[in-house]
Amino acid sequence: LVRYRLWERRFAADRLGEWRATRSLRPVRALRRGLNVQMRDGELAHLLETLEARRPCSLLVFGMGNDSVLWCEANRGGQTLFVEDDPYWEAVIRQRHPSIQSQRVVYGTRAAEWRADLARPTPLFLPRTVTGQAWDMVLVDGPAAYTDDSPGRVQSVLAARRVLAPGGSLLVHDCDRRPERA
Repeated sequence: LVRYRLWERRFAADRLGEWRATRSLRPVRALRRGLNVQMRDGELAHLLETLEARRPCSLLVFGMGNDSVLWCEANRGGQTLFVEDDPYWEAVIRQRHPSIQSQRVVYGTRAAEWRADLARPTPLFLPRTVTGQAWDMVLVDGPAAYTDDSPGRVQSVLAARRVLAPGGSLLVHDCDRRPERA
């Protein structure tokens, strides 16, 4: 586990270095494949470009995943905090990377009810570690939104808008899905 953890960090740092030097999609593709990042190359490149323009910064990420180590490495020297609702997934990532900072939240929504959630939003309770500052960049990549019974991302997007610093960047992954576009 320790070797894997070190390999992931080193792999991410090396590919980010290549990307910064070339701005080509080759290292982005390598990052996506090597870390099993669930984004298309262009999406990942856009997120990296946006973060690169602000780093080091305060980065808040809704959702933990195989890409968590990438966001920490890409924002090295800044503050990166993850918000996660799945205790199992949080434990998996924290076991692989104990230095990653995360806060657990509970969503009270269902993806199937996104229209009602927009009309009468249910505020997402966020801990003070999240609400106690304005964030330079917020990435909404969670919670799950691929089934009707999953929480969906309405609460995350609305919460992200509340904590975003003036002039900050709010990026939403899977923005091609109808609820995220609304």
